[in-house]
Amino acid sequence: MLSKGDPAPWFTADTTDGRTLRWDELKGKIVVLFFFPKAFTFGCDREAAHFAEVAPEVAALGGEVLGVSVDDDSTACRFAEQRKVVMLKDRRRRVAEAYGVPLPIVNRVRRVTYVIDRAGIIRGVFHYELQFARHADDALTMVRRLAAGQPT
Repeated sequence: MLSKGDPAPWFTADTTDGRTLRWDELKGKIVVLFFFPKAFTFGCDREAAHFAEVAPEVAALGGEVLGVSVDDDSTACRFAEQRKVVMLKDRRRRVAEAYGVPLPIVNRVRRVTYVIDRAGIIRGVFHYELQFARHADDALTMVRRLAAGQPT
């Protein structure tokens, strides 16, 4: 996994809302990037729903919330539509690999959330496998601090 203070890896990925997103398009925004193990499972459903709840406030503070799904593309799109959150489709795990979240042996990723500042530096790393709602809460707190110019 990457650490606080690391530069966020650049990527290009298709999104569930039909865009091809390049990392440089996010420059100047605070980015909340959340990885989750598997769509349509109890914890991941709750986590994504909670991120959907905080996404409007993150946007109002100059940020963007993006989930990263390593499920197949159609599952990622259905999950994103149902949970009302934009996802990066990462079936080949390129973004997951760049951020150091794949689990060894199993075909899943760790439950990790990164908060990245406007300059592309990771300012928060949250890794709680069983405390799904805490990811969105902690990320929102960090986004508020970054938006206010407070130290992280």
